[in-house]
Amino acid sequence: MAHVTAEQPLDTRRHLPRMAPAVRRGPAALQRRSSTECEWVRILQEDPDLGANLDRRIAASADRLLRAPVVTLNRDAPDPPEYDPTTTFGLLVLSGLMGRRVGIGQAHAIEVLGPGDILRPWDRDDELESVPAEIGWRVFQPVRLAVLDRRITTVIGQRPELLIAFSGRLLQRARTSAYLTAASHLTLIDDKVLITLWHLANRWGRVSSRGVEINLGLTHEVIGEIVGARRPTVTLALNRMARRNIISRGPGARVILRGSPQDWMVTERTSPGSGRAVRVPERA
Repeated sequence: MAHVTAEQPLDTRRHLPRMAPAVRRGPAALQRRSSTECEWVRILQEDPDLGANLDRRIAASADRLLRAPVVTLNRDAPDPPEYDPTTTFGLLVLSGLMGRRVGIGQAHAIEVLGPGDILRPWDRDDELESVPAEIGWRVFQPVRLAVLDRRITTVIGQRPELLIAFSGRLLQRARTSAYLTAASHLTLIDDKVLITLWHLANRWGRVSSRGVEINLGLTHEVIGEIVGARRPTVTLALNRMARRNIISRGPGARVILRGSPQDWMVTERTSPGSGRAVRVPERA
């Protein structure tokens, strides 16, 4: 990639909008939904944080250049399309909520993806897995994905601010995964579920007079796959938290979180001399 100094503007002559072709991977290759081919978006208007560190003059040029085609996913067609892995940066989630589900034997875990996340569904981890995993996709709310194709990847590469911002979204997924893995290692299921709900609320919740509302369409089974528990166990934990007024239920799958996570967090500490865990409120 060519080096660009802070004073050098983006090269606007060779970045004309053009739809990136989907990659065929054998007879079962995923095809783009024709109903989405006509929609284009300006990425920095949909996701301003990606251009937050650009100089104002450069930002105006980048806004014009970073126009992307959009594909949509829904519950009946949840699989994201595949593109050339060598020239396509990824797919940026603009709206909606989806999950990447990994299965090993009878065990399953799910990674929830929403606005701001970047995915590369064509990447394969076969060489990293001693036991092959099954990968599946679920859509909880209709999803819009911006295709970061060759043209956009080239524009990103011209500016270190853009390269760092877009790459940071990929790293954010790894950090989130590590955080939720740590939460899933807590012993108390109530703590696992509560921390996970607050994480989801922090990213995609809505503040109201009643608390922080999460209306993501996640079932108890899905929450269980995030925290590493079975559906009935998650249901019991949510019922206990509702009785303690930590959460309340709304229509459908809506959950309202009250207070803050520190107000309700319970940790396990070993009672001196007893060798057993005791429940201690994090705050008095």
